[in-house]
Amino acid sequence: MRSALAARPEQRFTLRPEGVIVVDSPALITTVLGSCVAICLVSQRKGIGAMSHSLLPLSRGRGGESPGRFVDTALEAMLDALRAAGVRASTLRAGVFGGADLFPPVKARGFLTVGRQNIDVARRLLHARGIPVVADNTGGGMGRKIIFNTGLQEVFLVWLGQQAVRQAA
Repeated sequence: MRSALAARPEQRFTLRPEGVIVVDSPALITTVLGSCVAICLVSQRKGIGAMSHSLLPLSRGRGGESPGRFVDTALEAMLDALRAAGVRASTLRAGVFGGADLFPPVKARGFLTVGRQNIDVARRLLHARGIPVVADNTGGGMGRKIIFNTGLQEVFLVWLGQQAVRQAA
């Protein structure tokens, strides 16, 4: 079994909250998620990858300040950049990660947590655009660190405080 870290691209990025990145050559993109959601997009034909790290589900007109802050505007920013590079949405595959329920008392009262809202919006928007989600590691009660290897189109996942898991993107 090959590891997502086996191919060591020269480009390495740390994606911070509210970040959006699109790369056109192999790269390792790392981020740490709690209730935030990361969407990873890959174009198998063009070899281009993109990733976002969003804190909240919907911008409701507030996305201009930082498109990566919200799931909806982050996805649009990635799709705009990919379109500009000649990538059609129909050729994309997606991975959705994060959305942990870090505040159990809120969950216990029956409210939809921010993490759950982030997951639901990401999945709904990707489905609406015809982009299949081929990797999904969401929810739960713990944060996770992900390393997206755009060259291999895989995500290496580490539960914070646990062992590593590999997922195809």
